[in-house]
Amino acid sequence: MDTTITPIKKGPNIPPGNILVNEKWRGSAFEMNLKSIGRVSYCGDIDIVDFYPSEISPVIYVNEGDLLSGVCYERKLKKMQKVVNQNPVIIADRNINTIKQFSELQDKCFSMNLTLIPIGNISELPQLLFQMAYIETKSPNNPFKQREKSRDDLAEIQLKLFTLIPGVGAKKAKILLDHFGHSSNLVSIYQKMYLSQSCLH
Repeated sequence: MDTTITPIKKGPNIPPGNILVNEKWRGSAFEMNLKSIGRVSYCGDIDIVDFYPSEISPVIYVNEGDLLSGVCYERKLKKMQKVVNQNPVIIADRNINTIKQFSELQDKCFSMNLTLIPIGNISELPQLLFQMAYIETKSPNNPFKQREKSRDDLAEIQLKLFTLIPGVGAKKAKILLDHFGHSSNLVSIYQKMYLSQSCLH
């Protein structure tokens, strides 16, 4: 069996504000929700990538079903890890049903230095993707500065998600971000606070 991991090629050219979508999503209910928010284009030649909200941000989406069924996405993560001059992002469902599985995915992403963004379910995905696309239109043209800016802005997106936690407002979420630094650490904080809130009910 060939275990060679072929790196993902350079990201495609994408008009500002558009999202490039893998052909496998065409005709789905999710596609209709995505198109209701903004402009999308399709491509059948972007390998394992589900979405490109920008040329430097390949995105893989891991839904609740994939997490619960134990689908192995290790190979996908390894491919994303080998991306050069881009900011690969993993978006995954993180809810009461997927706490354990999300934690396992989180550990893998952390060890591979991949950005992981939690969402409640697929209904939150269209808005997040277009937020990412909008952010890239505001980034400088320098690819190295753009990569750094993208990471910062993705952390800001995570910050907004964490303000949805009961008892955590914008001020407290900002304190957590300042204290723990890298956005990956916030996922652990989110999990601990979520479990703490659950135990109170």
